[in-house]
Amino acid sequence: MREHIELALLQYETFLDKIDNMQMKADNMSLELEEKGKELDEATKKLNNSTANFISILGIYSALIFGVFGGFDVFKDILTNVNGTPISNVLIEGSVLMIGLITLIFILLQSIGILSGKPYLACGHENPLKCDCSFSKKYPIFTLTLKIFLVILVLGSIIHILNRDHLLYRFWWKVGLASFGASILVCLTMNILKTSKLIHFRRPRFLKNRNSNN
Repeated sequence: MREHIELALLQYETFLDKIDNMQMKADNMSLELEEKGKELDEATKKLNNSTANFISILGIYSALIFGVFGGFDVFKDILTNVNGTPISNVLIEGSVLMIGLITLIFILLQSIGILSGKPYLACGHENPLKCDCSFSKKYPIFTLTLKIFLVILVLGSIIHILNRDHLLYRFWWKVGLASFGASILVCLTMNILKTSKLIHFRRPRFLKNRNSNN
């Protein structure tokens, strides 16, 4: 009788061990199932975001194409009617149009870069928020192009003011000489500022090396 009881207890313990093992396997499978469910949710979110970003990028490209072709059509109209239009008006209208068109293209391209996660930075940094570079260093082509058309806009405005009082035709050589002198003065001022900045940045290093040698 005792042997039967011990055998029954042994079978009961074995059965409990099997139940525990099955319970552990079930728990592990439930954890794996939860992890797979989370991965599936993340993949679904990424797919939805990528679809939305793709649609947004297509919309931005469409706006970019319409903006570029529309801007060139307007620019073509300006050049077509150049015969009866003063050169100052052509310079002003053309430069304003190109500034607006270039700015629109820049904004649309930056929007595409933000949506795609690849910002267009010429300085080499990947994250624009952590980049301490100047705007002209980040986007040199846009900055240079914008400066060129701003100079054309200022030049057209000056010619328009001079033409209004007929100063350009009566004293053209004085206006040219004054413009040449002003441009030289601006260049000299910029060179002086650059030189002073270089001296300011190099002086602490020179003093530091001198103190270390002493």
